[in-house]
Amino acid sequence: MWNRIVIALIAAIILPGASARAELAAQPIFTVAEQAIIHRNAALTLLTKSDPWLVRQVLDAIAQSQARQGDARDAAGQTAASARYERPPEPEHNPDLDHLGRSSPEAAHDLFQLIKKAVATTKKPAR
Repeated sequence: MWNRIVIALIAAIILPGASARAELAAQPIFTVAEQAIIHRNAALTLLTKSDPWLVRQVLDAIAQSQARQGDARDAAGQTAASARYERPPEPEHNPDLDHLGRSSPEAAHDLFQLIKKAVATTKKPAR
């Protein structure tokens, strides 16, 4: 009988710590620079709590578009791409997302659709 009680106590002590560690491991880690981007963009700030992995995808796409901008491009190609770019939700509150849409419209399209859907479900009206 005492063995069962001791085992139950040990399990109760160990298991909450293990689940907390697993929960922390399940969250993406954001650098200081990425946190600055998150705080500049209202949609990312909102999504950090509800879908941090979508935020991770968006930050990776922003980093890739910035790396591609470093590559040499002709001005005509940039003008043609910026003429057909998709806008993020509330572009005035999401400057980095707007920049992503301009620099890489094809890559941004799917992300913007996910962001719009996630923000819409997060901003449900209170009853």
